[in-house]
Parts: sequence; C-alpha cells; structure tokens
Amino acid sequence: MLTPLPAQDAIERFAPTPRTRLMLQAAIAGAEVVRRASPQHGAEIAIKGHGDYQTPIDRASEAAIAAELTRSFPNCRIHGEEHVADVQGDGDTRFLIDPIDGTTNFIWGVPFFSVAIALEEGTAFTAGVVLDPLRAEVFVADRGHGSFFQRRAACHGSA
Repeated sequence: MLTPLPAQDAIERFAPTPRTRLMLQAAIAGAEVVRRASPQHGAEIAIKGHGDYQTPIDRASEAAIAAELTRSFPNCRIHGEEHVADVQGDGDTRFLIDPIDGTTNFIWGVPFFSVAIALEEGTAFTAGVVLDPLRAEVFVADRGHGSFFQRRAACHGSA
C-alpha cells in the first residue's frame, strides 16, 4: 500500500515558501508518473554509462516535472538528468531535475529512490525538494527559511 502523496490543499504545510510549494507540486507530478509504473517497465533500459541507467519512466517523470515548472516559472531554464525536457529559458533561474534519483534501485524493485529538484539562481543553489514517491516523505530546503522533513524543521539558517 502506497502512502498518499500530499494533496493540493496540503502542500502549503509541507513547503515554507511559494517557490518551494511550486517545486513540490512539480515533484508530485513526477512522483505520480513513477507510482503508476512498475519496475518491470524497465524492458527498455538504456545504459548511459557504467552503473548509470535510464528508463522510459525516468523520461516521462522528467517531462511531467518540467511541464509543471515551466507553467509556474515561464522564463526559467531547466536541466534534467535525462535531457528530454531541457528548457533554455532567458531567466536567471535554473532548475536541475533528477526524475528518479536511484534508477538502479527502481529497476530492481528496491523501494528506495526519490524525485529531486534543485533551484539555482545566478550562481547559488537556493532551494531544493526531494520526494520519496513510495513513502510520500518530503524534504524541502529554502535558503534563509531552513530545511524541513515532513513539515518539521530540520535545520534553520542561511544554508
């Protein structure tokens, strides 16, 4: 039984700022793609390098995440690990996406992987969201607002 992902009306409780809420919405879109798939979808596994794999689910998750981010941040740039949804926007904001961080675990049915999104503004990383699609565990960090796990402050400071 999968733990339900945060509902739309609950996102505010998981993410401290408007931008991290939008990032969490995007992560949820990617996680929903992953949850609908099964590890056996890996029939089309591409080998990118030694121990580095890509599945159709990686690509579909990245596309769903990028669609949400470009809807919320129309001038953003996006760099995805799978390079299927890269966007060369004209803004100073860039999102880095790993649609399934732990693809090897996903392929083998090991239930430890996540959806990860980082925000880079100028030359600084300023926010990040990591979501475990199976357990619905949410990790959020935003520079100047702290870091959080499941709505609880994990650390406060400028990091």
